[in-house]
Amino acid sequence: MAKNSRLRQMLGMEGLNPDFLKVLQIYLCYLIFTNLHTMFINTLFIKLTGDSGVTMFYNTVVSILGPFFTVATVACMRRFSAKFTFTVAIADFLVMYVTFFTVMNRLDDFVVLIAFLAAMGQSFFFITYANAVSQFSSEGNTDQTVSFMAFARGIVSLAMPFLSGFLISRFEGLTGYYVVFGLSAAVAAVAMYKVVRMPRITFNSQKTQYKKMAQIAVRSPLWRMFVASELIKGFRSGVFNFFLNILLFRIIQSELLVGVNNVLVGISAILASWVCGRLMKRENRVKLLHISVSVLVATTASLYWRMDVTTILLFSAVNSFFGCWLDNGYTSMFYLSVKKTPGGQGLSGEFITLSQFCMGFGGAAGMAVISMLPQTTVATITGLLVLGASQYISNFLMKTMQRQMDKTDAQRGGERVDTIAG
Repeated sequence: MAKNSRLRQMLGMEGLNPDFLKVLQIYLCYLIFTNLHTMFINTLFIKLTGDSGVTMFYNTVVSILGPFFTVATVACMRRFSAKFTFTVAIADFLVMYVTFFTVMNRLDDFVVLIAFLAAMGQSFFFITYANAVSQFSSEGNTDQTVSFMAFARGIVSLAMPFLSGFLISRFEGLTGYYVVFGLSAAVAAVAMYKVVRMPRITFNSQKTQYKKMAQIAVRSPLWRMFVASELIKGFRSGVFNFFLNILLFRIIQSELLVGVNNVLVGISAILASWVCGRLMKRENRVKLLHISVSVLVATTASLYWRMDVTTILLFSAVNSFFGCWLDNGYTSMFYLSVKKTPGGQGLSGEFITLSQFCMGFGGAAGMAVISMLPQTTVATITGLLVLGASQYISNFLMKTMQRQMDKTDAQRGGERVDTIAG
């Protein structure tokens, strides 16, 4: 028992809810099958068409459709159950895999369909999972819960894309893609089995409460700042989540190299999550966010000096490490904002939907900027630099939000002291 306790402490798991760990099993399956295929949908489109613009279009459609599916997810989750929405998500991915096997050679004719299925599956799964995190975490372990999620995500993203790239490179033509999508379908089937055994996630109402959420968001200075911050965050994350791999594939069309890049990304994410879980606290969260943006802007600017396979690999690792700090900090602030907003408790699903709309349209805007730039090295780096530097604005908003939370906590503490004294 002592060894087990030390292991949980080392991994940052000591404060996690046991029910959350059950949901985590489903999440791990999801990470495995999505990491097996997600990046290689992009390389497959490039291989079939020779045009990276198709991948930009695909990701833009996913980014725009995703928020609308979050609305449907919350409604279904409240009306039926989290088990139902988890099932819909995984079934959707299984349909997508069947589509791959049916029309693989002409998949570029079905870009919108694949984007529709990808957006639906991701939204139904993520919103359900995010609500589980909101329910199974407390203010005292929010940073640890988010960091452990990122730690698990980093381990899977370390292994799965490399495995996919290796398998695709081992076969001629599109055979390797058939193998990878087949493995993804098998793991998705395991996830479906896990859903049957998941704990019940309860809600305060079977009806969606978007009107109440909108009223709170409009009236609350905290949420007005958060909406702006999430929109700006989307500018960068919507592009950086996939674009560096596309740059690599442009330079040398090797799925194995894309897999190697994701190994570096995974290692960086694991280290970042481990460090972040121990360093990031309420007192230093904003400072660490500022450091992250400064490092990312500096490393992006260094690409003006040289941009080749080596520099992109190194930049991907740095981007993953400090991008993880940004994601963890923003995610923690989101959950704390829900918990600390009067009337916000029980509306996590609706607020997650609001967040996804901001991120989705912010991401689409970022991709539009990159797509409209001339296809030159200088123009591409300049676009990435502008998107990265925009995060200073988001950090300023986060700093203001943290001060307002601290002020509110101090006022509430004073009120409790007065009540006790009376």
